[in-house]
Amino acid sequence: MNNENIEKKPIGPAVGVIIILALIVIGSIYFWNQRVVENKNMQATTTPEALIEQLKDQSNSDELNSIEADLNATDLSGLDTEKTMIEAGLKESAQ
Repeated sequence: MNNENIEKKPIGPAVGVIIILALIVIGSIYFWNQRVVENKNMQATTTPEALIEQLKDQSNSDELNSIEADLNATDLSGLDTEKTMIEAGLKESAQ
């Protein structure tokens, strides 16, 4: 008679919730790690000292060919990286 009163509780939903939570945690760790790696790469490639040294290597000539050569040699692709890093820091601190 005791066996008739015992309810069988399904464990499937509990296992499903545990698996979903584990996937969320693993995914969060993965994406956080990727963001850290990207920030380190961004900081390593464009240091202010390297940019200053690059600007110091320009010639003093005022001839058109020399100015054009200096312009072509100057890497302007990283001008907004500092702004991007500041914005990323602000977004992280706001969360």
